[in-house]
Amino acid sequence: KDAVSSVVASVKNVQGLSASEWEVAEEYVNVFKPFKVLTATMSSATSPTISMVIPELNKLKHILQNDCGLEATCLPTLREDLVSAIDHRWPQYEANRLYAISTYVDPRYKDCGFSADSCAAFAHSLVLSEMTLMSSRQSRAVTSSLSSSTTSAISGMCSCTNVCHALK
Repeated sequence: KDAVSSVVASVKNVQGLSASEWEVAEEYVNVFKPFKVLTATMSSATSPTISMVIPELNKLKHILQNDCGLEATCLPTLREDLVSAIDHRWPQYEANRLYAISTYVDPRYKDCGFSADSCAAFAHSLVLSEMTLMSSRQSRAVTSSLSSSTTSAISGMCSCTNVCHALK
Protein backbone atom coordinates (compact mmCIF):
# COMPACT_ATOMS: atom_id res chain seq x y z
CA LYS A 1 0.00 0.00 0.00
CA ASP A 2 2.82 2.37 0.90
CA ALA A 3 4.68 1.64 -2.33
CA VAL A 4 1.59 2.19 -4.49
CA SER A 5 0.71 5.39 -2.63
CA SER A 6 4.26 6.66 -3.12
CA VAL A 7 4.17 5.98 -6.86
CA VAL A 8 0.70 7.49 -7.27
CA ALA A 9 1.82 10.61 -5.39
CA SER A 10 4.82 11.04 -7.70
CA VAL A 11 2.77 10.88 -10.91
CA LYS A 12 1.03 14.03 -12.06
CA ASN A 13 -2.70 14.05 -12.73
CA VAL A 14 -3.31 10.76 -10.89
CA GLN A 15 -5.53 10.69 -7.84
CA GLY A 16 -4.94 8.36 -4.93
CA LEU A 17 -7.09 5.29 -4.49
CA SER A 18 -10.34 5.50 -2.58
CA ALA A 19 -11.06 3.26 0.41
CA SER A 20 -13.20 0.93 -1.71
CA GLU A 21 -10.48 0.73 -4.37
CA TRP A 22 -7.96 -0.22 -1.68
CA GLU A 23 -10.32 -2.98 -0.52
CA VAL A 24 -10.52 -4.34 -4.06
CA ALA A 25 -6.73 -4.16 -4.40
CA GLU A 26 -6.29 -6.06 -1.12
CA GLU A 27 -8.74 -8.66 -2.34
CA TYR A 28 -6.72 -9.13 -5.54
CA VAL A 29 -3.60 -9.60 -3.42
CA ASN A 30 -5.41 -12.25 -1.34
CA VAL A 31 -6.66 -14.07 -4.42
CA PHE A 32 -3.22 -14.17 -6.04
CA LYS A 33 -1.26 -14.98 -2.86
CA PRO A 34 -1.70 -18.78 -3.34
CA PHE A 35 -0.24 -18.38 -6.84
CA LYS A 36 2.80 -16.63 -5.37
CA VAL A 37 3.29 -19.41 -2.82
CA LEU A 38 2.86 -22.10 -5.48
CA THR A 39 5.31 -20.37 -7.82
CA ALA A 40 7.92 -20.16 -5.05
CA THR A 41 7.35 -23.81 -4.11
CA MET A 42 7.58 -25.09 -7.68
CA SER A 43 10.66 -22.94 -8.37
CA SER A 44 12.58 -24.45 -5.49
CA ALA A 45 15.74 -26.25 -6.48
CA THR A 46 15.82 -28.30 -3.29
CA SER A 47 12.88 -30.61 -3.85
CA PRO A 48 11.53 -32.66 -6.75
CA THR A 49 8.70 -30.86 -8.47
CA ILE A 50 7.10 -33.21 -11.02
CA SER A 51 5.42 -35.14 -8.21
CA MET A 52 4.06 -31.88 -6.79
CA VAL A 53 2.00 -30.92 -9.86
CA ILE A 54 -1.16 -32.85 -8.98
CA PRO A 55 -1.30 -32.07 -5.24
CA GLU A 56 -0.39 -28.41 -5.68
CA LEU A 57 -2.90 -27.80 -8.49
CA ASN A 58 -5.58 -29.55 -6.42
CA LYS A 59 -4.70 -27.39 -3.41
CA LEU A 60 -4.82 -24.22 -5.52
CA LYS A 61 -8.21 -25.15 -6.99
CA HIS A 62 -9.51 -26.01 -3.51
CA ILE A 63 -8.46 -22.60 -2.17
CA LEU A 64 -10.09 -20.80 -5.10
CA GLN A 65 -13.32 -22.84 -5.03
CA ASN A 66 -13.85 -22.95 -1.28
CA ASP A 67 -12.86 -19.41 -0.39
CA CYS A 68 -10.66 -20.65 2.53
CA GLY A 69 -10.65 -17.35 4.38
CA LEU A 70 -10.36 -15.20 1.27
CA GLU A 71 -12.97 -12.50 0.75
CA ALA A 72 -15.01 -12.89 -2.42
CA THR A 73 -17.27 -9.89 -2.33
CA CYS A 74 -15.78 -8.01 -5.28
CA LEU A 75 -14.21 -10.80 -7.30
CA PRO A 76 -16.66 -13.70 -7.57
CA THR A 77 -16.07 -14.42 -11.25
CA LEU A 78 -12.30 -14.01 -11.01
CA ARG A 79 -12.03 -17.15 -8.89
CA GLU A 80 -14.20 -19.12 -11.31
CA ASP A 81 -12.15 -17.84 -14.23
CA LEU A 82 -8.90 -18.84 -12.52
CA VAL A 83 -10.17 -22.37 -11.84
CA SER A 84 -11.30 -22.60 -15.48
CA ALA A 85 -7.87 -21.39 -16.60
CA ILE A 86 -6.18 -24.10 -14.53
CA ASP A 87 -8.44 -26.73 -16.09
CA HIS A 88 -7.76 -25.30 -19.55
CA ARG A 89 -3.97 -25.18 -19.14
CA TRP A 90 -3.70 -28.59 -17.44
CA PRO A 91 -6.56 -30.66 -18.83
CA GLN A 92 -6.87 -34.04 -17.20
CA TYR A 93 -3.65 -33.48 -15.23
CA GLU A 94 -4.53 -36.26 -12.77
CA ALA A 95 -4.76 -38.70 -15.70
CA ASN A 96 -1.31 -37.71 -16.99
CA ARG A 97 0.85 -40.83 -16.68
CA LEU A 98 4.03 -39.01 -15.63
CA TYR A 99 2.33 -36.77 -13.06
CA ALA A 100 0.24 -39.61 -11.62
CA ILE A 101 3.10 -42.08 -11.23
CA SER A 102 5.45 -39.43 -9.84
CA THR A 103 2.91 -38.29 -7.27
CA TYR A 104 1.97 -41.82 -6.25
CA VAL A 105 5.56 -42.98 -5.65
CA ASP A 106 6.54 -39.79 -3.79
CA PRO A 107 6.28 -40.63 -0.07
CA ARG A 108 5.14 -37.07 0.69
CA TYR A 109 1.90 -37.65 -1.21
CA LYS A 110 1.34 -41.29 -2.18
CA ASP A 111 -2.42 -41.50 -2.72
CA CYS A 112 -3.47 -38.47 -0.66
CA GLY A 113 -2.35 -35.93 -3.27
CA PHE A 114 -5.22 -36.77 -5.59
CA SER A 115 -8.64 -35.13 -5.69
CA ALA A 116 -10.55 -38.43 -5.57
CA ASP A 117 -10.02 -42.05 -4.63
CA SER A 118 -10.62 -43.05 -8.23
CA CYS A 119 -7.68 -40.87 -9.35
CA ALA A 120 -5.45 -42.47 -6.71
CA ALA A 121 -6.60 -45.94 -7.83
CA PHE A 122 -5.76 -45.02 -11.42
CA ALA A 123 -2.26 -43.93 -10.34
CA HIS A 124 -1.87 -47.17 -8.39
CA SER A 125 -2.77 -49.19 -11.49
CA LEU A 126 -0.25 -47.19 -13.55
CA VAL A 127 2.50 -47.94 -11.03
CA LEU A 128 1.64 -51.64 -11.03
CA SER A 129 1.57 -51.67 -14.83
CA GLU A 130 4.96 -49.97 -15.01
CA MET A 131 6.43 -52.43 -12.49
CA THR A 132 5.11 -55.37 -14.50
CA LEU A 133 6.56 -53.92 -17.68
CA MET A 134 9.94 -53.34 -16.02
CA SER A 135 9.92 -56.87 -14.61
CA SER A 136 9.21 -58.42 -18.02
CA ARG A 137 11.97 -56.31 -19.62
CA GLN A 138 14.40 -57.45 -16.95
CA SER A 139 13.42 -61.10 -17.48
CA ARG A 140 13.97 -60.76 -21.23
CA ALA A 141 17.33 -59.07 -20.66
CA VAL A 142 18.48 -61.87 -18.35
CA THR A 143 17.27 -64.52 -20.81
CA SER A 144 18.97 -62.72 -23.68
CA SER A 145 22.18 -62.38 -21.68
CA LEU A 146 22.17 -66.06 -20.77
CA SER A 147 21.44 -66.99 -24.37
CA SER A 148 24.35 -64.91 -25.73
CA SER A 149 26.71 -66.30 -23.05
CA THR A 150 25.76 -69.83 -24.01
CA THR A 151 26.20 -69.02 -27.72
CA SER A 152 29.64 -67.51 -27.02
CA ALA A 153 30.68 -70.53 -25.00
CA ILE A 154 29.48 -72.90 -27.72
CA SER A 155 31.16 -70.93 -30.50
CA GLY A 156 34.31 -70.78 -28.38
CA MET A 157 34.17 -74.56 -27.98
CA CYS A 158 33.59 -74.97 -31.70
CA SER A 159 36.62 -72.89 -32.64
CA CYS A 160 38.66 -74.73 -30.02
CA THR A 161 37.49 -78.05 -31.47
CA ASN A 162 38.41 -76.85 -34.97
CA VAL A 163 41.91 -75.93 -33.76
CA CYS A 164 42.28 -79.28 -32.03
CA HIS A 165 41.20 -81.12 -35.19
CA ALA A 166 43.62 -79.04 -37.25
CA LEU A 167 46.50 -79.95 -34.93
CA LYS A 168 45.79 -83.67 -35.21
